[in-house]
Amino acid sequence: MKEKTQIEKVLSKLQINGTWICGTEFQKEFIPTYSQRISELRKKGWEIESDICNRTTHSHKGSVAMYRLHDHNGWKNYETWNVALWITSDENLYNIAKNCLNYSQFVGIIANTTDEKLMRYKYGTPDGVPYNTFKVISEDLDELIKELS
Repeated sequence: MKEKTQIEKVLSKLQINGTWICGTEFQKEFIPTYSQRISELRKKGWEIESDICNRTTHSHKGSVAMYRLHDHNGWKNYETWNVALWITSDENLYNIAKNCLNYSQFVGIIANTTDEKLMRYKYGTPDGVPYNTFKVISEDLDELIKELS
């Protein structure tokens, strides 16, 4: 079995019930560069909160950060989750997506639609999330669309 990379170990710890994880917990796992791994995860679109650890039961000295992963039902951020939710729960969007090769093709079809049933989706979800915002992680939606076809 392949051993987990440091970034996979950090993500695994963060995915535990949305709880705060003190930096000392990462150090116990021998991940000395955990703050760099947190930064890499953020660049990949994961929403990770940070704060100064204020737990009196911890014996660390000085300021140590603690982290918590925002969970959007398994999606990295709200925007990607919201678009995925609309694609999988609206029959019109679902039918378009299952016939697409990727998210880019899906967005192109919606943007160029003249179908009255789809006009409300032309620029984004009814919740106000634009399809082309940089926050939407298209690679994750590519995977969703591949699963639908």
